[in-house]
Amino acid sequence: MLGDHLKRIRKEHGFTQEELAVRLHVVRQTVSKWEKNLSVPDAELLQRLSEELDVPVSELLGGAGERESTQERQAIAEQLSRINEQLAIKNRRSRRVWTVLAVLLAVMILVPILGAVLFRAAPGQGMAASITLSEDSPYTNEDVEAAFDAVQKYFKKQCRDCTLETLVYDEGETPPQEDVLTIEARFRTGSHPKPEELRPNQTQRCTLTVSRSEAGEWTVTAWKIP
Repeated sequence: MLGDHLKRIRKEHGFTQEELAVRLHVVRQTVSKWEKNLSVPDAELLQRLSEELDVPVSELLGGAGERESTQERQAIAEQLSRINEQLAIKNRRSRRVWTVLAVLLAVMILVPILGAVLFRAAPGQGMAASITLSEDSPYTNEDVEAAFDAVQKYFKKQCRDCTLETLVYDEGETPPQEDVLTIEARFRTGSHPKPEELRPNQTQRCTLTVSRSEAGEWTVTAWKIP
């Protein structure tokens, strides 16, 4: 193709791409595209290439190297026009493919990041909860779930940049206190958690005491990190 012949002839004349570009009054990238067969010069530039490199146009195109007639030059110009059109279509298709790949890559990168940001912005979402009641428990699952809700609200307000991962209420063999629940929690801290005594980017555990008022509302009255 033209690019291969142009590169060979340019080097035989000792020209760099930059030097040839200056002689043709084009940028170096234009010559580079010609040599990589990403585009072809128009008829006027092809004639100037022929003059600067002192070779017939037919030799640049891979022909025998004889000087061309006016009719042959016209035929070459038409051929170049068709080649340019084909290359333009090929380049547009290539750009569309790379655009689609770039969009897909961006989605693959951004979706997990966005999901993580949204998850950290809403403590308690996606949280695992476990409730174990004894046979004679004074509480129902609904009672404990209401206490869990109070814990989530407390974390959202008091523990900044933290994400609750699990809440566990297990009566086990210890008789539960009336209107007081002890809840075990596991949470993940972010880069700048508050209170400041929390370690950043750590999974930590704590024990919360949740009390129920006479109006039936649960409130976190104490929490302790081992």
